[in-house]
Amino acid sequence: MRFIYQGLLTADDPRTRGLLQNAIFPTATMLENGSMRLFFGAPDRGRDFIFYLDVHPSRPTHATTQAVYCLEHGQAGTFDADSVLPASPLPCSESLRLYYSGRQKVVGRPYVEYVGLAHSHDDVHFRRASHTPICDRTDQSLFVRGQACVTERDGTFHMWYVGAGQWQQVEGREAPCGRIFHMTSKDGLSWPAQGHLCLGPRKDREMGLYRPWVIRTQGFWHMWASARHLDGAGSILAARSRDGTSWERDEHPVSFVRAPADLRADQLSCLQGPQQGLAFFRTTAPQPGIAIALMDPI
Repeated sequence: MRFIYQGLLTADDPRTRGLLQNAIFPTATMLENGSMRLFFGAPDRGRDFIFYLDVHPSRPTHATTQAVYCLEHGQAGTFDADSVLPASPLPCSESLRLYYSGRQKVVGRPYVEYVGLAHSHDDVHFRRASHTPICDRTDQSLFVRGQACVTERDGTFHMWYVGAGQWQQVEGREAPCGRIFHMTSKDGLSWPAQGHLCLGPRKDREMGLYRPWVIRTQGFWHMWASARHLDGAGSILAARSRDGTSWERDEHPVSFVRAPADLRADQLSCLQGPQQGLAFFRTTAPQPGIAIALMDPI
C-alpha cells in the first residue's frame, strides 16, 4: 500500500483550527448522507475530550462543519474520568458505535487506559454503553488495554488493541511499553479476558507500539501501527496477515509520496471507499495537525 500526501486538514472556524493543531487519534467513518465523520481527541479545559467534524469525500482536506463535542470525560473515580480519546467508529444495524479509550490518573503512573464503548442512534448524540470498560485490565495488559481498532467480518467482530504492563522513560517522561493484541467477539460487546499477541516492539530500537489500524483488502489483513523509538523518535510500521493473528512486518517504515521532507507522522487510521481509500494521521512537523493521504494499493 502506498500513501499519497494531500495536506493538512483545514477549517474556516478559528476554534476548530486551534483544536486541530493539538488533535490526536484521528479516525473516520462514512455517514448515510455521504459525508465523512472525523473523530479526534483534543485537550480542552485541562482534559482530553472527543470531538467530531464532517468533511466531504471530494475535498477531504477541508472541514465542512465546526468541531463539536462528542463525548466528555466520565464520572470522578471511573476508568475514563480524566480523558477520553476516540479509537474506532463502527456503523452497526442499530446504531453507530464508537469504541474509545478512557484514561484515569493514578498514583505512581501517568495513567491507566482501557476500552470503553459509546453509541448513537442519530450520528450526533452519543451515550456510554456502560460506566465500566468493556475491556478491563489483565496480567498481560495491566496498565493499558486500549486504542482498539474494531471491525466486523462475516458475523465476527475483530479487535486489535494495545496492551502494556510496563513503562519506560523516554526523554524524561514515562511511556507505556505497548504491544498489539487480537481477539474476537460474536456481538462486539462481550470480549475475552485475554487477547492473542500479534506484534511487539523491536528490542534493538523500539520501546513500544501504539495505535493499531487494520483493514481487509486483496485477500489479506493489513495493519499500520505507530512505533515509539528508544531515542524518542517515532514511525509508522506496516504488517500483513492472512488470518489476523500471525503477522509479517515490513522491514521499512511507512513513507508518504509528495510529503514534506521533514514530515513526522504517527497515529494513522484508514477509511476504505468505493473508489479510493483515505488515510488520516497526526503530524508533529513541519506543522502540527491532522493530515490526509490517498491510499494507493499499487
